[in-house]
Amino acid sequence: PQEARLTLTASKTMDGLLPNGSEFTFFLEDANGRRLQVKNNQDGNITFDTLTFNKTGTYVYYLTEQMGNDKNINYD
Repeated sequence: PQEARLTLTASKTMDGLLPNGSEFTFFLEDANGRRLQVKNNQDGNITFDTLTFNKTGTYVYYLTEQMGNDKNINYD
């Protein structure tokens, strides 16, 4: 099969609004729990580096947010 490429993106919202700055950190991990990438939001947007796939199959990834210290924010 031909090589496939995928760029994963996400959005961070707080009370329905996009936060300013880049204070939140997000992890992209594979199905085995191996951390592949770490990105901060740019305003409300998170963009991971492009992934490349050379084999046919099913790929599973997890996106998680690093816990912060602000007790008024629900990190997930």
